[in-house]
Amino acid sequence: MFCTFSILFIASLHPCRLFDRIYLDVSTVLPLSVTFTIWIILNNLSLALNPLGFYQIAKILTTPTVVVLNYFIAGTTVSKIVVGALGAICIGVAMTRQGSTETTLLGVFVATAAFISTPIYQTWIGTKQE
Repeated sequence: MFCTFSILFIASLHPCRLFDRIYLDVSTVLPLSVTFTIWIILNNLSLALNPLGFYQIAKILTTPTVVVLNYFIAGTTVSKIVVGALGAICIGVAMTRQGSTETTLLGVFVATAAFISTPIYQTWIGTKQE
């Protein structure tokens, strides 16, 4: 991590100037950092508590959830082709049962929290970048 930080720091200095450094208050970055941390922890915990097949199925639901959240939060719409593709994904997830018999209630809860927290973070970071 220190090496990555050093490279980014050097890249922001003269004569490189690959990007401009900006300074932010901790209060501005802290909520986003906490959300990112929760996202990472929930996904890793979901992988630890669930069979790999169930984990992958839950991760597939992230994309439709991102689209739905973007619609309700940012008012972003998608084309009918994208809606059809997302519908096919959801139907495929509903039809898949691989590994789901070994999953516990806690595993299902964590997986659900993980695939909900991921789009929240992705939507939030997208609005921050704009």
